Amino acid sequence: GFSVCIHDGFVVFENLRQIHEQFLFYFLERIETCWRRHGQPGTQINLNSDIVAQEKIPLPSLAEQREIVGCLSSLDDLIEAREGQVAALKLYKRGLMQKLFPAPGDTAPVLRRAERITEAAT
Repeated sequence: GFSVCIHDGFVVFENLRQIHEQFLFYFLERIETCWRRHGQPGTQINLNSDIVAQEKIPLPSLAEQREIVGCLSSLDDLIEAREGQVAALKLYKRGLMQKLFPAPGDTAPVLRRAERITEAAT
């Protein structure tokens, strides 16, 4: 365990020489949902210091912590890239919809047949 001090929404961890900072971040991110259930509701969830003090943080070797962080960071990067792809596809879909349906006041869309849609995609 760690010595922890909580005051006005801040948590201070002491003696962190044996823990990788991002490893701690990922661990806290993992237990966030559990802590939310124990917190007092409001604009900001308040946790009882006893709940936080009882949390045990597993500490594999620093080398293993670095490997875990590398794996999770790679997944974060992949998720971010996919989210960018999804955003681009949604934008593309919106553009296609504007061409496939007539604009207000028009009677015909800009694109009408499947081959035109394929041409527009290239």
